Amino acid sequence: RVVVPEGFVAINESIWLEEPIEELVAWFAQDMAANASTMVFEEWTHLLEQTGLTIVTWEKGRVVIKDEVRGLLQRYGWLGLLKSTFRGIAMYIRRPDYREFIADLRKSGVVPGNPEDYLGYGIIIAKKNT
Repeated sequence: RVVVPEGFVAINESIWLEEPIEELVAWFAQDMAANASTMVFEEWTHLLEQTGLTIVTWEKGRVVIKDEVRGLLQRYGWLGLLKSTFRGIAMYIRRPDYREFIADLRKSGVVPGNPEDYLGYGIIIAKKNT
């Protein structure tokens, strides 16, 4: 990204609140983020500082699953969630590859550990030095 001198960069990223167990990292990469990864908060700030940015302000916090679900319900409403559920069911009925994907998810078992203990969000605002 290009930032003009004295310009600002703001990011809102998933973070690990503390170093996660290996199984949780694998779960996040595969089931949550399509092979993506994330870092602990300090690694994000270090990454920005390495590019010549100065951290102006930041906030980090926990992701609370119940609050996330409540937010989805407020954003999309019951009707929107029901439509999404029915689309998922229809896809399961029509597409063998999706049925295989769901079967693989079921085989992999439950989420390792407790993601709420590790997964959070980080908001960082940084300024480009002149």
